[in-house]
Amino acid sequence: MTKKNLIFNSLSGVTQTIVTMLLTLVSVPLFINKLGFEFYGVFAILSVIGNLNLLANLGLNSSLIVYISKQGKCKESDYDIIVSLMIMFFLLCILLCTLILFEHKIIINILRIPEKYYIISIVLFRCMVIANSLLFLGQIFSAIIDAHQKIYITNFFQFIYSLFYWGGLIVVVYFNSSLKNIGIVIVLAATIWFILILIFATRLWGKLDFNGLSENIIRIAKKNALYGSKIYSAGLLSFAFEPLSKILLSNFIGVQAVAFFDVSLKIRGQITAIFGKIFQPLFPFIASQKENKELSVKLNDISSKIFLLVVPCAVLIIFTFKVLLKLWIGDNNIDDLYLFVTFMSVALLLFSPPLMPIYMFLMATNRANKCVNMQLSAVIVNAVIFFLTYKTIHMYAIVLSNVLAFATSFVLGIYYQRIYLNFSLKIEGKYFLKVIISGLSISTICYLITLIIPEKINNISIFIITIIGLSLIIIRITSLVTINDINRYFDFNFRIRYIVTKIFISGKGALKAKTK
Repeated sequence: MTKKNLIFNSLSGVTQTIVTMLLTLVSVPLFINKLGFEFYGVFAILSVIGNLNLLANLGLNSSLIVYISKQGKCKESDYDIIVSLMIMFFLLCILLCTLILFEHKIIINILRIPEKYYIISIVLFRCMVIANSLLFLGQIFSAIIDAHQKIYITNFFQFIYSLFYWGGLIVVVYFNSSLKNIGIVIVLAATIWFILILIFATRLWGKLDFNGLSENIIRIAKKNALYGSKIYSAGLLSFAFEPLSKILLSNFIGVQAVAFFDVSLKIRGQITAIFGKIFQPLFPFIASQKENKELSVKLNDISSKIFLLVVPCAVLIIFTFKVLLKLWIGDNNIDDLYLFVTFMSVALLLFSPPLMPIYMFLMATNRANKCVNMQLSAVIVNAVIFFLTYKTIHMYAIVLSNVLAFATSFVLGIYYQRIYLNFSLKIEGKYFLKVIISGLSISTICYLITLIIPEKINNISIFIITIIGLSLIIIRITSLVTINDINRYFDFNFRIRYIVTKIFISGKGALKAKTK
């Protein structure tokens, strides 16, 4: 995969995510106004079913990406695809039977939805099960496309899915339709996505070779299960984090607290999705590369440069989100929502995106058990802190527990980065000190601005211009981005390299870049 393809795949993912984010931003206030916080909380709890793919896929889609990236189109890859499909279908049948047979206990006893909502919840529950079964099975075909480094195709299909999903829900809820119609929209969106991904993947890959499969099926199953189980364990613990938080709130606080938390998750989820799409192309790229010093240098540098983006974004959230939430949701419970959204979004930005390069490196190099440790530490800290504090600070316990969970995972991730990528905090200390000082400086100036101008939507542009302007000035003055950094990532195109250089480097440095 060339640098140009990496950037194109990333940009396509970001574009798709931004469209989804806009649709989500429109839908949430509409849902709350039409359904109310309590009924929206019921919808949010049922959406836990959306994590079905993480619960049951055994990491087979990720292991398939790794093997196809390394092996290419060959009989061994055909075997990997066929066996993965067989295992996924078998697991899906077991899971479907379990969910349908115990649906009453799941809805009432586990998700803790009030009995009065059971009749109207059961239809939506079944529709979500069907829809997510299609999404679950389609991951194999999505993996085939991603392994070919055509991630922009899967991003486009995800864009189509988002249009039908969120667009359909907006229309249905706006006209006060029943949960049955909401469920139909969800199933329809998943069906369209599955058909698109199936057709393109089969045409891209071609005919599968079944000859000799019977003699190799056990070997292939063991190979994929062994690699995938490590990735699956990390995914399963990731599944446990946010849904577990919702279940804890539902059981010990109430469904209205779940609604507050879910609104925070909607925003936090969009942040995660954007950064996830940016770095998604790294996974097949790392899987196809040899481990060497050059790869370590690149991944360490990417991890460090991420802070130049997340720190200004964190400051922007702190000083603008209260006004934006009022515009988005209204004045009801705005202080609670602001605390939920701000603390969890800032913690996510500072502790999660910088770890994505090492996280993908561990998964792509058969060290996914280290990712399990990172996720497990977050889940344990989240649960322990919640139980220690919910009686005293009530629903804010989930905010504190989430923030500390992110911090714990971050510390462990830095430790693995030091071991496997030779990352040195001592060497990088000067760089991170500059980043911290710049963040504090920008925050101080923004705070002074709040003392002068009133809290109005029209004044948000002042914060945006101030934060972006100060960030660029600090980067240029402190040389947080160098000519070597720009050449490392943009040497494939002179014009792009020159534009980026003019933005981040002082006049003399830009002149040097122009002459190269």
